[in-house]
Amino acid sequence: LGVGGVTVTATDGNNTRTAPTDGHGFYRLYIPASWGQVTLFHPLRPATGWNDGSTPTQVADWNQATTPTSPGATLQLGPAPLLAGYTWVRNFGSVRDSRFYPDASGQTSSPGVYTFSHWYRPGTLGTVTLSPLAPSPRYTYQVRVDLDCNGSFGPGEDWASFPYTFTVGTAWPREADGGLRACALVVRALVPAGEPAGAMDIALLEARLTWAANPSVQEPDTLTDTLHVVGGEVRLEKRVRNISQNTPFATTAQGKPNEVLEYCIAYRNLGTQPVSNFVLSDPIPFFTEALTTVADYGNKAIQWTHGSTTQHLTAQTGDDAGEIASGLVRVLVGTVGPGEMGEVCYRVRIR
Repeated sequence: LGVGGVTVTATDGNNTRTAPTDGHGFYRLYIPASWGQVTLFHPLRPATGWNDGSTPTQVADWNQATTPTSPGATLQLGPAPLLAGYTWVRNFGSVRDSRFYPDASGQTSSPGVYTFSHWYRPGTLGTVTLSPLAPSPRYTYQVRVDLDCNGSFGPGEDWASFPYTFTVGTAWPREADGGLRACALVVRALVPAGEPAGAMDIALLEARLTWAANPSVQEPDTLTDTLHVVGGEVRLEKRVRNISQNTPFATTAQGKPNEVLEYCIAYRNLGTQPVSNFVLSDPIPFFTEALTTVADYGNKAIQWTHGSTTQHLTAQTGDDAGEIASGLVRVLVGTVGPGEMGEVCYRVRIR
């Protein structure tokens, strides 16, 4: 698509002529034969390169795409006398800057989960890799992207570990002006038990877009998520038993393929202040698969006891306080008052 309203400039250092592009991106400049060495340029960045009507010349990397003297936007045409009497075609290319925003901060308890909300707007088609930069954050971080920009996270948009790669293809949603739309991107931090109040973690995250039309160009965009640990102290204790062998609970358990293990994670607020928005998360052992229908749990997947109340929760996301997704068992406990306690249990089958 042509870009209108862009000023294209020709100069020999002493003389200058300019022409704006029309609504289709076309421009025309007349250069006197009396000029000296002629330079042609435009101001748009990132510049992708230029062509003479048939042969393209692309920029070599992101620095060339963005530098003020970008070879994709600045051309030496040569001495004006040698240009006289000819029509010279010089077509330029440019794309929009990508944006990864905004920086964010938040607070949660230990253990706890906090979700940072962001947006990502690609400047052009390509492949995006999301990853943390050095120094590496202390806690575990996960990401999910609303790839269809529909305002919710559906199939194929689950939580994933870093680094995470996704494609900006021709189906990526666009704005009315044809530009690629900004889509929601959320990052969650998983804070382990035992972190003291006042602890802080900083995650410097990068979204690196490799251009589809020129893979040698990689556009980096970064933002910073800052997390503070606050509130009371929730202590966790994890136990496991072999259901198939009817063993008692212990800190470890042995098992054979197809046998069933039960994990229970007890929590208790040892502090003098309530812990709000507490989410208990536990990674499912990699050598097992979670059972989503357990007879002892009312044919559901999770058993949650808080105080004297016991509930059975499904593995589905959004229908109750529990879920099993992306390799994690999660229960949205909510507020845990001083001295309050509870327990979350689930079962797995050894592969």
